[in-house]
Amino acid sequence: LVGSEMCIRDSSVGDWITVGSVEGEVIDINFRSTRIRSLDKTINVVTNSQICASTVKNAALRTMRPYKFNLGVTYNTTRPKLEKLMKDLQAMLDASPYTNKGTNIVQLANFGDSSINILVSAYLVTNVYAEFLQMQNDLNLNIMDIMQADGVDFAFPSTSVYIEKNS
Repeated sequence: LVGSEMCIRDSSVGDWITVGSVEGEVIDINFRSTRIRSLDKTINVVTNSQICASTVKNAALRTMRPYKFNLGVTYNTTRPKLEKLMKDLQAMLDASPYTNKGTNIVQLANFGDSSINILVSAYLVTNVYAEFLQMQNDLNLNIMDIMQADGVDFAFPSTSVYIEKNS
C-alpha cells in the first residue's frame, strides 16, 4: 500500500492526467482506484496498481502547453509568398498574448507528398486544457486570416496522374 500511496500522491483531484490510453480530469482518488473524467464526460476507473505500473503524464504540473503542427501549403506557392507567410505567422505568434515569448518557431520543415510543410510551434501560457483549446482556436483562426491575406492556399492530399501518349 505504501508504494501505491506514493504513486497516486503525485496527482490530485482536479489534475488533468494521461495514464496509458486514458486521459482526463482526476475526480476521485480512493484506497483502490482513481476516477478520471475524459473530455467526452466518460468516467474511467483505473486501479492504483495500474497507475503505479504506468507512466503518468500530469498536465497540471506543467506551466505551458505545446502548440505544434505542420502547416501544408500548395506547391504553387512562390518563394516570396512563402517567405512573407512565414514572416507574418512569426509576427502573429510573437505579438500574441497566448504565447511564451522566445518559444515561437516558424520554419520551412520539409517537402511533403502533397504540400510544402511549414513547422509552426509555440508554447501557450496555460496549463488549463479548456483555456488551451480556446487559445488554439483563436491562433488557428488567425492563421487562416493570414493565409487568406497573403494569398496562400492550404494544401490537401492529391495525386497527379500523367498519361503517356504513344506516337
